Amino acid sequence: MKKLVFPFLFALFFGLNSCSDDQTLSTAFHRYSGQDGIVSITIPGFLIHMASWSDGLSNEEKELLKNIDKVKILAVDDPDKFRNVNFHQEFHSLLKQGKYEELINIREEKQEVSIVGVTDSEANIREMLILVGGEDNALIYVKGNLKPELLSQQVKLDSNGHLSGLGKLYQR
Repeated sequence: MKKLVFPFLFALFFGLNSCSDDQTLSTAFHRYSGQDGIVSITIPGFLIHMASWSDGLSNEEKELLKNIDKVKILAVDDPDKFRNVNFHQEFHSLLKQGKYEELINIREEKQEVSIVGVTDSEANIREMLILVGGEDNALIYVKGNLKPELLSQQVKLDSNGHLSGLGKLYQR
């Protein structure tokens, strides 16, 4: 009996986990992850929650981290090798799905950033997708219960229209 319980729980956990992510989003990550010159990172919620215990973070930053359940990042690390790749153009179909609501769209000469999300009845963001294409290419998926007031305290647009904030939480 014990030999059957672990495989069942393992299959149940990973089966539910893969069903919760959007299929097109999963396809995007599978297409590029593992290639030389691409960075692919998945951070489970328990690790993000552990980061909230860190000293030096404000209470708002800690609260924000406690409300994130998963982060998946796909980014081009070698732009010379992927010169003709534009994640924004390639995965723009994700943005057109009825599931996502546009939150921010920024267009510059050689860069486009779209942030879309799935919100609940209280305007909390349950899923957020950040799609970057042009000179830099990245696809960032965040799942959790992100309250708008926590996000607005941490992420701001500077005078040039660039996103700033969360510097302590993410450093390259």
